[in-house]
Amino acid sequence: MVFDAARGVTVLFGGVANNAPNGETWEFDGVTWTQRAEPGPAPRSGHSMVYDAVRGVTVLFGGYTTDFIGDTWEWNGTFWRLITASGPSRRTDAALAYDPVRQRTVLFGGCLSTTTGNIYYNDLWEWDGINWTLRSPAPPGVRPAERAGHAMAFDPAGGVVVLFGGAAPLSPASSLYGDTWTWNGTSWFLRLNSGPAPRHQHAMVYHAGQQALLLVGGDGYYRFGDTWSLCTPPTITTQPDPACADGLGNSLVSVAATGLEPLSYTWQILTSAGEWLTLGEKPISLPCGGNASATSANSANTSIHIDPCAGMSSYSVRALVSHGTCSVSSQAVVLTVGAPDLNADGVINSQDFFVFLCNFFTPGMCDPLADVDINQDGSITSQDFFDFLAAFFTGC
Repeated sequence: MVFDAARGVTVLFGGVANNAPNGETWEFDGVTWTQRAEPGPAPRSGHSMVYDAVRGVTVLFGGYTTDFIGDTWEWNGTFWRLITASGPSRRTDAALAYDPVRQRTVLFGGCLSTTTGNIYYNDLWEWDGINWTLRSPAPPGVRPAERAGHAMAFDPAGGVVVLFGGAAPLSPASSLYGDTWTWNGTSWFLRLNSGPAPRHQHAMVYHAGQQALLLVGGDGYYRFGDTWSLCTPPTITTQPDPACADGLGNSLVSVAATGLEPLSYTWQILTSAGEWLTLGEKPISLPCGGNASATSANSANTSIHIDPCAGMSSYSVRALVSHGTCSVSSQAVVLTVGAPDLNADGVINSQDFFVFLCNFFTPGMCDPLADVDINQDGSITSQDFFDFLAAFFTGC
């Protein structure tokens, strides 16, 4: 069963009905199921289907009727077309996924029963709409083990086909897989060996709203009814830098990331209690007595304002970059409040030194906005003088 995005219908073909293979084509428009009376593939079960979004057709391969089948068909919403090109050998329970970036239908695995036992496959084929091509992944020895009943789907965030699970014989009992692999068009990579319990005959699809892959159900040592999600987080390409606040307590910070657009950004500050608080444009109270805010709280570039707590001049902040339900945090960086840019002109020079001396000896007379309580202990003492000199000559 697949979704035809161009026509807005879910397409179902075949299966088993009343203990016999079925050859019906049905479509569901979200309200009503409609049987299509067009002739097409022979009745079967265990076949694989996927939607080719570029060519606007549903691709069907293989399955089982009274014997194993290795044919390829395409459904365009009006009629079925039998593909005469040679391709994968006959089999059942293979997995198909469509890679829209490379415009290829990808087939992996499946099984064939013979008089001497079952044959399980781990070959990889790609269909471009004209020909099937057997791929030889590099390096040669890195690929998923032979299996059937696994599931595959394309992950737009990672630009890869994702495979999970499946089953294969492991004498004297069957073996269930719970591994997650990705195929980038050239190589296989083992992404995870943890997650959902090992299983086969499950379903997996990409959920555009959640920007994540969803896995549902399956069969293992018992029947599953659980739901799992897997997403590819954004990649942070430029981490924030430590910064010194100007004389008004403002620090400019930025982060850069790549990933499935749109990306969203959240800035957080670490409290003295070890809790990360989300910053907004409205100041939030810090447990130590100060407050903090971000002028562009949902931007990759923002100015964080901190009214410091007594005796605290250093604060850790980080960015949380997300798409959908998937997120990654940047490294934490330190913002120093009480930096020597007292006149807030973006430059630390002799003018800041004169502003400090004037306000230190005659508080508020020279620049009432310049805060010379450098260590934020509530009083202006010689310690502030020494702290200012240290900050002035070190730049922060």
